[in-house]
Amino acid sequence: MPTERIIRMKQRLLSTRPSISAERMLLATRAYQKYAGEETQIFRAKVFAYVLDHMSVVIGGGELIVGNQNKRFRCASIFPEYTGQWLREQIDTLPTRPNDPLEVPAEERAAILKCLDWWKGRSLEEQAEQFLPEDVQQARAAGIISVGSRTLSTGHTTPDYGKLFQKGFYGLIEDCRRKISEVGGGTCEAQERVDFWSASILSCQAVIRFAGRYADLAERMAQAEPSETRRKELLQIAANCRRVPGLPPRS
Repeated sequence: MPTERIIRMKQRLLSTRPSISAERMLLATRAYQKYAGEETQIFRAKVFAYVLDHMSVVIGGGELIVGNQNKRFRCASIFPEYTGQWLREQIDTLPTRPNDPLEVPAEERAAILKCLDWWKGRSLEEQAEQFLPEDVQQARAAGIISVGSRTLSTGHTTPDYGKLFQKGFYGLIEDCRRKISEVGGGTCEAQERVDFWSASILSCQAVIRFAGRYADLAERMAQAEPSETRRKELLQIAANCRRVPGLPPRS
């Protein structure tokens, strides 16, 4: 039987109408503008880090495992670097569409549309479109073929969680630094490897800071929490996030 905590969380999930948020879109756009011109792998890592450093962190009532993608519960993010111009046509019908309806807060609608102006011609979908030969475009329009994933990232990568649990992100950072120190020669291939490991370090450091933000929030919430039981839970969350993911878990 599910616990009362799980029942409450399920009820909250089912009773909350899904919505869409401009937060991640705005942060990513600022980062793309801020770090434009840097080496691609470093650039992507810095964008990732910027989003994690500035996005809202939230701990819901009764949660023990924390982590969110948005400032609101059950809220979808926008990834304009892949695609987004379709939103211009569909943004007003998202709340009423038959499948996966999404509320669009009035205060965010204008921000989304303004942001899309900057992204016009810059998304992966639009960039890839320029390289499709005319015969391929015609075949696609006729429904003969489909062109692969241009509007979203691939999700068939399986991280080595065993290695992560054994070393923690600090251990992975040290591995990357060691590999950088061992690279010899000044070839393009060698530089690509250095850039990858450098980007990995930036990404790992960003995730550690992200966990630290949850630890800070949990501690602040614990100070104002009247329930002794919940206060202990929040302090345990803070302790967990101070250790993991930087260091290996102890339990």
